[in-house]
Amino acid sequence: MKTFYDFHLHWYPGYQIDRFGERLQEVTRNYSSVVGVVYDTELVDCWNDFLIATQFLPLKNVESSDSRFYGEMEEDGTRIVFYRGVQAVSEENVELLVIGEVPDTGPLEKMVSVALSIGSAVLLPWGFGKWRGKRGQLILREFRQSRPRLFPSDSANRPNRGGGKAFLAGVFAKLPGCYRLDGSDPLPMENDEIFSFTLGMEGPEPQDFPEDAASFAERLPQLASELKSVEGRRVGRESVSRQVRLRKNGLALQPPHIPTVPGTSDAGDIESATDRYARRFSGSVGMFFLDRQAELTLKLAELERFPKGEVLDIGGGHTQLAPHFLEKGCSVSIFASDDSCRKRPDRILGAWNYRFATGDLLHLPYPDNSFEVVTLFRLVPHETDWEALIEEAARVSRNTVILDYPDIRSFNVFSRMLFLVKKAVEKDTRDYELFTRKKIAAAMEEAGLRDLRWRPQFFLPMALYRMVGSGRFAKILESFFNTLGLTQLFGSPVIVGGRKKASE
Repeated sequence: MKTFYDFHLHWYPGYQIDRFGERLQEVTRNYSSVVGVVYDTELVDCWNDFLIATQFLPLKNVESSDSRFYGEMEEDGTRIVFYRGVQAVSEENVELLVIGEVPDTGPLEKMVSVALSIGSAVLLPWGFGKWRGKRGQLILREFRQSRPRLFPSDSANRPNRGGGKAFLAGVFAKLPGCYRLDGSDPLPMENDEIFSFTLGMEGPEPQDFPEDAASFAERLPQLASELKSVEGRRVGRESVSRQVRLRKNGLALQPPHIPTVPGTSDAGDIESATDRYARRFSGSVGMFFLDRQAELTLKLAELERFPKGEVLDIGGGHTQLAPHFLEKGCSVSIFASDDSCRKRPDRILGAWNYRFATGDLLHLPYPDNSFEVVTLFRLVPHETDWEALIEEAARVSRNTVILDYPDIRSFNVFSRMLFLVKKAVEKDTRDYELFTRKKIAAAMEEAGLRDLRWRPQFFLPMALYRMVGSGRFAKILESFFNTLGLTQLFGSPVIVGGRKKASE
């Protein structure tokens, strides 16, 4: 008797357990046991949702834990086992399927090394467009090192027939001889639960199944040597068609915005403090964006005027500015909506190098005039009562308030069309409000700020530079537009700094 393994499963909101159950029963007709690995993602707790759904499968002798599910089909006793994994993403935007303890986000090389050193198994799954170019070379470099518990993983989304096979495979076809652990990889689309088990591995029936995911990871090197891939016919046009459908009709993985109680913050900084959000600024293009932002912000801060250098970064869990202020010798405080927002600052800055506090962004727990400089980045467009946010920032500032916002006097005038471009490139981008300079100026002046200085950042939309993927190209082009004066007239996002009226 044989066992079927699917090493790449997800359970997304909207999936139907009866449809999944029908697909599972089709597989059990040919196998005495079925094993799958269900991966949580950054946006979805797939495992716990999956455990709830399995209550409606025709199973007996069910046992479940934090990392393993076991049951037997009522009809024929076929053993069904699922293990929990986590889909992580490196700074280079390469996906890792981790079975066992998950490493912190970082460069691919470091994440793989740390995961393997703590006994986890790592699968690097084929990705649409991600196994080519520089990322493809990074992946190839990892597999050139002979290490147990590191496996390539084919996906049922990759064509293995037809004209698109070689092009879409990327470096997958160049991998040295190492054992693969393949899986179906159902996508967050309606009815895609039936895509489960369309690709996998088969091998001899094991005597027993490990009791948890960590033990399963430990057994994988030996198990992989006994498995062979079970492939269907997949052609290039089907692969491309699935990606088009995903981008047009993918399931909404983020919960809808729920209005907060009037007078309290929308807590938009929680999203911008995630590693997922930070990956929008990875690579040479992201570095160019952040360097430009820091350059303009530090000039507006005029730190030479303030020897104490006390800076409050409201919603600064993104750590885009705090490192630069620390380098200048400033005393940095970050105020955020939730404790989860300190993960990146603790890792990047060191918990001992800055102060952190949480609460309502519209009601800061500081006396008036507590800080020389107060910054508000990645916040104003995502806050319903943004005028109150600016007013509160001005209250606790002794001298300067600096914020950024998307200006409608730019390519943002085509915001709805550009939002679709951003979503195609960034996948989980947030919607946002646009502003005029007059509107921002009125709010800042009402808050007691004067001498407003406007610093537009980029003439062309950031999403377009991300599509090109070259920081050098972006820098050259933006320098040209800046020389012509187009950036000052029509650039966005805009950084604006204002001084307190009492500040001289």
